[in-house]
Amino acid sequence: MLVFFRSVKFKIVLGMAVLMAVLMVLSVSGADAAAGTKGVLGAVSGPVRSFSNSIGSFFDTNFRKYFQAGEYYEENQALKAEIADLYERLNDYEDTKKELDELRKFIGIKIENEEYKLSPPAKVTGFIANDPFSSFMIDKGAKSDIKLYDPVVTGDGLVGIVAELYDSYCVVKTILSPEVSMGGLCVESEDNGVIEGNISSAVSGHCRMVFIDSQNSVRPGNLIVTSGNSGRFPREYSVGTVVDIVPDARGLSSYATVKPFADIQNIKSVMVIIGS
Repeated sequence: MLVFFRSVKFKIVLGMAVLMAVLMVLSVSGADAAAGTKGVLGAVSGPVRSFSNSIGSFFDTNFRKYFQAGEYYEENQALKAEIADLYERLNDYEDTKKELDELRKFIGIKIENEEYKLSPPAKVTGFIANDPFSSFMIDKGAKSDIKLYDPVVTGDGLVGIVAELYDSYCVVKTILSPEVSMGGLCVESEDNGVIEGNISSAVSGHCRMVFIDSQNSVRPGNLIVTSGNSGRFPREYSVGTVVDIVPDARGLSSYATVKPFADIQNIKSVMVIIGS
């Protein structure tokens, strides 16, 4: 018990009791005393009121979010759904834009090659696994009047030939493959050669024009097109540009590394020349 009377708690309680007694005495001391009492009460209650307001503001600011968590969660979910919808609409727009760009290119092919009959635009449905020459399948076949060895093109340039044919799809071997070859022509120098693929060039998405005369005038940056000598491929159809020109191992001719205009390793759609 003696410990309690010596404690801080007891001293606080005693102080408050004395204060209340003083206030009670002052409350019966007349008008002036009453005014003094109000002053004392104001001095005591002011800090208490201020502290109370601060506590209330703290709890209102920091604990409201916990009581309104459900409302915030629903708003957050609604915003996420709206953002997802915007992304989907943006992707649809980009896909539509790409399709329109492809159609414009295909229309250009038809205008520039009136003498050839062209298939409807065909979608690339997949690349052949483990093929270093980027062979791929398209969703058009014999039912679209496509035949074996028909040339496959885009608005950018020559892509390859039909190598396997089925009713509703076919397999295309590209100009990156050594199994595909056609006559080629350098526009600037008028040197002729044969366009074909090569394993070392295919790694970087390139093909070659081989059997060029050793006394050629081909230079890097020159344009390579089809010569049309075989009659199967359209004449002067764009193939690509020369990366470099070097003599072959025997020194009897030269070959040029060619970068195709068509992005063969990432191609999405093509057309087949079916009336050549």
